[in-house]
Amino acid sequence: MTFLALFDLGFTELLVVGFVALLVFGGELPDVLRNAGRAYAKIRRSLGEVAKPVRDEIRQLHREMDTEARPAPKAKPKTASTPTPPPTPTRYEPDGSNDAAPPPSRPPAPFDPFDEPPPV
Repeated sequence: MTFLALFDLGFTELLVVGFVALLVFGGELPDVLRNAGRAYAKIRRSLGEVAKPVRDEIRQLHREMDTEARPAPKAKPKTASTPTPPPTPTRYEPDGSNDAAPPPSRPPAPFDPFDEPPPV
């Protein structure tokens, strides 16, 4: 939420505030606004310096929680090399060139009148 949205100031209200500021401060208005900008920047900088240790601490806690939550990688037990089985045929060849079983035959689907296209 921005500062202007907080007070719900429109353009006309800002013009009135600017006009009143010009009447009150007169020719010193640029110096007053410059000093106000410097003060604002100083406040932002000091708040950033105060918040930095807090942010660093939160980041450190997040890192610690991530390392605790992540399980340690399991080491695979070393075993003697086991022979790999021969590959099984994946397709049935009717000429008998492989030992795969023929695909199972399906019974015909029951007649459904909604499967056919409508008559023209």
